[in-house]
Amino acid sequence: MELETIPANQYGIDPRTLKAMQYRIERQVPRTSNVATFHFTLRDATTRGYEPFRQHTEASTGAGVYTEVNLQGKLVRINYSHSEYVFVHGDYFTELKESEEWPSVYVIDWVFTERAACNGAWWGNKHVEAGFAQMIKNLETIQKFGKWDLNSEYDDYEERPDLNIRIVNSFNADDAKEGIKVAVNAYKRRN
Repeated sequence: MELETIPANQYGIDPRTLKAMQYRIERQVPRTSNVATFHFTLRDATTRGYEPFRQHTEASTGAGVYTEVNLQGKLVRINYSHSEYVFVHGDYFTELKESEEWPSVYVIDWVFTERAACNGAWWGNKHVEAGFAQMIKNLETIQKFGKWDLNSEYDDYEERPDLNIRIVNSFNADDAKEGIKVAVNAYKRRN
């Protein structure tokens, strides 16, 4: 898994950010919500009969839940509303998994998420729920398995070295709301 930050002033300009920006404007997504775009490419460049790439964009729902994390009944917020979580458990990706188009035909090559990938929910030093970064790492591991290749030089559970997922973001949690407002206004002026 690779991480990259696109400067905030390139949000809506860099091609990887365009779908998220358009989604945000068309659906009037509030600045408090995150938008993520998942980009898929063909697993094998010689595959015929499929589009060369696919992408899908989702926004967070803004509704976290609380769950018990230990015997004393302490509660911690687990945010199942994150756009990345909504995508991974939503209809679009579920259909790709059930048809095995992911990961046998398509693999995720990059994800643009406005805010940096979260590390999950913690209660003290106890890790309660994996965050988006771990979720993507798990998807990357699955899609790297040689068993998904038609004519693989790799054993079924041997990982190919070339199917990394790049996570790209433009904002950190502290400056996201204001940064998104500035970027949206600049995008609207240009277009």
